[in-house]
Amino acid sequence: MERTLATSLSVLAIACSVALSGCNSSNDDDTPAAISTKLTVSSVDYVATNTTPYSAYSQKITYSMPSVNAGQTTTATAAVFVPQGNAPASGWPIIAWAHGTTGVADVCAPSNSPSLGGVDPVIAQLVQLGYMVVAPDYEGLGSPEIHPYLNLASEGRSIVYAVMAARENVATAGKRWVAYGHSQGGHAALGAAQYASEATGLDYLGTVAIAPASNLGMAISGGTQLASQLLAANQVESAIGILAQQITFSAYVTAGLKQTTSVDYSDVFDTQAAQIVPQVETRCDVGNLIGADLVQHTKSTGNPLSYQGLKANFASVPAISTFLSTLSEPATVKLNQPVMIIQGDADTTVPKQLTDKLVVDMSNLGSSVTYTVLQNATHVSAFTDSVPTVVGFIQGRFTTTTP
Repeated sequence: MERTLATSLSVLAIACSVALSGCNSSNDDDTPAAISTKLTVSSVDYVATNTTPYSAYSQKITYSMPSVNAGQTTTATAAVFVPQGNAPASGWPIIAWAHGTTGVADVCAPSNSPSLGGVDPVIAQLVQLGYMVVAPDYEGLGSPEIHPYLNLASEGRSIVYAVMAARENVATAGKRWVAYGHSQGGHAALGAAQYASEATGLDYLGTVAIAPASNLGMAISGGTQLASQLLAANQVESAIGILAQQITFSAYVTAGLKQTTSVDYSDVFDTQAAQIVPQVETRCDVGNLIGADLVQHTKSTGNPLSYQGLKANFASVPAISTFLSTLSEPATVKLNQPVMIIQGDADTTVPKQLTDKLVVDMSNLGSSVTYTVLQNATHVSAFTDSVPTVVGFIQGRFTTTTP
């Protein structure tokens, strides 16, 4: 979940904010580097407050995976939980949990806290139901380099290779698995569906994506337009919150882009924001710093829209254009297993109209999509309120397929 701004700022559509920059290599070669040895590099005991008491195995692993830098490998980390008791004859069924936005710095990795970024209670429920849960931090979070935020291939492979590595350490692990994620994690779970074929020897059964980020190019102007509308309605605080998240998430993706292209913060951010945004590489609270700066600017000028945040022409940078058009968009190919997408119609973080378009585009490609819209649900409540529905879908995938 987006914990960086949760205590002080109104939420903006993730799609509106992240669409404003790019975080992938411009390399067109998507062939993963070969990893010929065991994937697991190391493992240590890990304690999650709610989940570990129900786990026979609770560890944090470091594993090898293809890097966002084409032709190279890197390491990433993941938390792994195995239920207590006797495994089914076919081994523990596996749920790969894909987390929402926490930042891009190493300190922002969910496994650095006992709450797993705030979702520990939900993970505990899944383990109690008899699922082995693998929760990757994603490439660059708690591992080398900066996290390539919303890079579909990086996120998808972070999940796929985490599942393969986790099975190396758990003799009772089964071969069947599903992906489940929220927000950025919904985007990542769709990436896992796209790259699941790289999980040799495993049976991928489907994906659940709650309010997944998508259609970023469509949302480029969304943040500024919404802020303008709120200002016209005299909702200044909400407008400031929207602009703060717009800048913050743009900083996340720019930080990822820096490591694979020549794009730098100066290509994206104007004077005032440029003094703050580089701190995303070491801190998880930069959104609050941007928000405070916007508040002071508004007190001085009366107009948060005059804040020198994003440059007007940043989207014309070739690497950013490529990111928006091809490298970040999920489900642009037919997915071979069923997908459940859940969306709240009161979500101001990932607007429903973007998810509507995603579902139509997926269906047109031939993907099997179950789309559920929750009335009056926000970005957060769409996740928390849908857990029983999600569990039902996941149970159905494991019971209707042959081990």
